[in-house]
Amino acid sequence: GDKTAIIIDEIAYFFLALAEDNQKEAHAFAYKLRALQQRHKNVRWLITGSIGLDTIARRHGLEGAFVDFETFVLEPFTNAEALSYIRDPARQGMYNHPFDASDADFEAMFSALGWLVPYYLDLIANEVRPSLAGPPGERGTATWADLDAAFERLLRPNRKSVFAVWREHIDKNLPKLDRAIAHHILGALSKSGPEGEQADTLLAQLSATGTVTRPRLREILAMLENDGLITNIERRYAFRSGLVKRYWHEYEAE
Repeated sequence: GDKTAIIIDEIAYFFLALAEDNQKEAHAFAYKLRALQQRHKNVRWLITGSIGLDTIARRHGLEGAFVDFETFVLEPFTNAEALSYIRDPARQGMYNHPFDASDADFEAMFSALGWLVPYYLDLIANEVRPSLAGPPGERGTATWADLDAAFERLLRPNRKSVFAVWREHIDKNLPKLDRAIAHHILGALSKSGPEGEQADTLLAQLSATGTVTRPRLREILAMLENDGLITNIERRYAFRSGLVKRYWHEYEAE
């Protein structure tokens, strides 16, 4: 009888695996979940995850089970928010070498990073070694060369495990037939310029390796976009994170 919240993380993994194994069971479970939702009005459900449950539901005929859920996206920081985050004294106290940098150098760092989420901001910041010492007891100052060196350290072979989650994420999230297509897309985007590629260009490249329909390509691009791997600006697809793009080009692209 009390107001209650039920939070389920990464439920799309479960539905994908279940639907690929037994679509009838996945359908029954999804609608049982919907029945619980409708019966218990004091319960609020929060379903979270990086893969789009809506995409999985559409592919396996489960959309009706989730029609009452409201979809929302957690966006990355703006540049101003990232600057406030990384300069916060409490946050700086957690880094290996506390530092400051000019606004212009931070802006260049954010541009190179691309996807301004705390995880990647902290990864880079932990690798920064400020070359300009500050007054006694105060933070040193990092130059752009120091910030760029932090990127290079993260991209060394002994740090590949930092990025392995993305390859594993694709292999877990995408149906078997789509994984090779996704890897081909990401390989092509890792070699493209900052403006990315149009879907037609990607489709032409994929057509040479096998039969890929335009709707199927759109669906895989949508899943990669939902995952945060790529972005779509004016119908051009590109890596959302410059850091992940550099990693993919170096270690994953064929």
